Amino acid sequence: MIQEWECMECGYIDEGPRPPARCPECGAPRHRFQRLDILDEEEEDEALDLLDDYDDLDEEDEDIWDEEEEDEDFFDDEDDEDF
Repeated sequence: MIQEWECMECGYIDEGPRPPARCPECGAPRHRFQRLDILDEEEEDEALDLLDDYDDLDEEDEDIWDEEEEDEDFFDDEDDEDF
């Protein structure tokens, strides 16, 4: 993962393992930088593959979700007033 740091004062972006001691644009101290997480190409491909797998749920998987919702209705009985 590539680490990038954004200066919260001026928006300057720096790349490296940690932010610079001072922002070269505005002189803000290191603690004014926020880390941005940027995926490299391989990590991005893996993330997209996971999304594709999620989108490829077949109808059988969807039926499982429907059955679980029906099971919840079982507990919504009108007899609950006895408790």
